[in-house]
Amino acid sequence: MSQSLSKNYLHVVFSTKYREDALIKEDLPSIHAYIAGVLNKMGCPVVIVGGTTNHVHVLFVLDKNMALAKAMEDMKRAVTMWMRKKAPFYGAFAWQGGYGAFSVSQSLVKPMVNYINNQEEHHRHVSFQEEYEKFLKAYEIEYNKDFL
Repeated sequence: MSQSLSKNYLHVVFSTKYREDALIKEDLPSIHAYIAGVLNKMGCPVVIVGGTTNHVHVLFVLDKNMALAKAMEDMKRAVTMWMRKKAPFYGAFAWQGGYGAFSVSQSLVKPMVNYINNQEEHHRHVSFQEEYEKFLKAYEIEYNKDFL
């Protein structure tokens, strides 16, 4: 083959430091838009960003030349810097160090978009920790419960 082609949808979930409700609800649309903008500029087209005041879900296509760890590190750093400048409230803001990344098949993109769009309703019944643990189990990822 004379060219390298790929389309890897990833659903990435990450939280605020200590999973605190550190994001102001009214700021979520602009924070999500900024996250999308950063990833789009990296060549990682974003399908949707959503979440609540303590965590974020992003569905995007990973650029074929970008390592996931680098994309997450650069995105989180850029968004943190922007937020700290945005308002005094976010002066000490930080994300949790890690993230969960899960592959999504083309046929499940629309259901995942719906899932991310309905985060507020979803979390009326399920905590972030319970949600995250369900993903880890569904994808058969070994994990240490002490770090959830």
